[in-house]
Amino acid sequence: MKLLIESKEENKLHDKIVVGFLIEHEGLPTPPRIQVREELAKSLKKDKELIVVQTIRTSYGRSKSVGKAHVYSNKETMMKNEPKYLLLRNQIIKKEEKKEGEN
Repeated sequence: MKLLIESKEENKLHDKIVVGFLIEHEGLPTPPRIQVREELAKSLKKDKELIVVQTIRTSYGRSKSVGKAHVYSNKETMMKNEPKYLLLRNQIIKKEEKKEGEN
């Protein structure tokens, strides 16, 4: 898997950097978000716990994917701004177990 950063845009209002990236994964399936977060952390020299992968899109039959991620400077801002479903998909938070008798 080879990751190339295509764009970086600073969003000072939300204290984050919006990153556009391209992944080349010849002969392999689309990489999981956790692996993409690790590669982004290496490339950007940031903590992977502060990176939320928004999207990864792969065209049918292609071995290239494009995506977008948000890189935060602190965890509090990330938890406040990112929707819960994206935090779950990126394995930043765990799904809460329902107790017996709850709906």
